[in-house]
Amino acid sequence: MKTQFHKFPKSVAATALLLVTLTLPTFGAQAPEYFSVDLSPHQLWTWVNYRPSFEWSPPAAGRHNFNGVPFNLTSVVQLTGASQARTGDFRPTQAAYRLDRKFTKIHLLHHCEFRSATGSPIAKMILRYEDGTEYVFILRYGLHFQDWNAITPTASGMGATTKHAWVSPQLSSLGSGNYSGLWHTVVPNPHPEKSVTEIEFQTVFGPSSYTLDGLTFE
Repeated sequence: MKTQFHKFPKSVAATALLLVTLTLPTFGAQAPEYFSVDLSPHQLWTWVNYRPSFEWSPPAAGRHNFNGVPFNLTSVVQLTGASQARTGDFRPTQAAYRLDRKFTKIHLLHHCEFRSATGSPIAKMILRYEDGTEYVFILRYGLHFQDWNAITPTASGMGATTKHAWVSPQLSSLGSGNYSGLWHTVVPNPHPEKSVTEIEFQTVFGPSSYTLDGLTFE
């Protein structure tokens, strides 16, 4: 089934800039365009039904802007991890989406369940190009995301391409210093000149369960 994309309109500022360019020369970079992927073909839960704990304090379902990038929060994709598998709770091992398009950057909105040592590989993201080549990017605990309730809002301590996307006091412990969180990782496409036919996420059976909340291309 063809992956469904949602094209986000440019911001008001970008629209105003476009109107100015009708009469004046353009200086500087053009505002980026973003396209989000519908994650529902591989969802385990809708966003409104996902609740890893009664302490979970997520953003509302729908469209959000995190770090200047738009995301659609409608579906939750989770891959199995060793901690869950040991209890007999098996989740999918992979999730793939057809793309057939070019882009320069991948924006991941994600977190995980269960903690791991910093740097531990948890999942891999694979870009498959139209010429048959692939690019594999390893997603690591503590560099690209953490457990949803393992967050320090004053210092991310993450890799250079990752920022906090959402930080909120946990519902059951307001004022206690415990927070829920999501992370935003930017992955440059090493071959933006080539069309990508498919993106796939695969577990590597680390302790944590990788959880994809939003996927946007620039």
